[in-house]
Amino acid sequence: NRKFGLERVEERCFDASFNPMLRLRRRPVADVISIDDSGAPLDPSEYHVDKAAGILYRQSFMPAINPGYRREVVVVYDAGYDLLDDLPHSLERACLLLELLVREVREGR
Repeated sequence: NRKFGLERVEERCFDASFNPMLRLRRRPVADVISIDDSGAPLDPSEYHVDKAAGILYRQSFMPAINPGYRREVVVVYDAGYDLLDDLPHSLERACLLLELLVREVREGR
């Protein structure tokens, strides 16, 4: 049930591994609004975004001081396609063909 339209997403991740890479659930990422790491906002200079893949890379890495500690990372971002402007042609074509097939099935062709 992937959503393709552009929308704002708030994603919460609980990370005990302290991995400097975070894969977001929605892609492509249009814009990162904010990243909060355990209550501390990250400056855009502290991370890099692979927008097509939906992956955030933290520039600096700080391991856990307490072994049982889990941090909460909250990312607010815009993801998806502006359906009237930047939807890939192949995806648009696939949607139109699917709609055509559904109509034919309904009409009993």
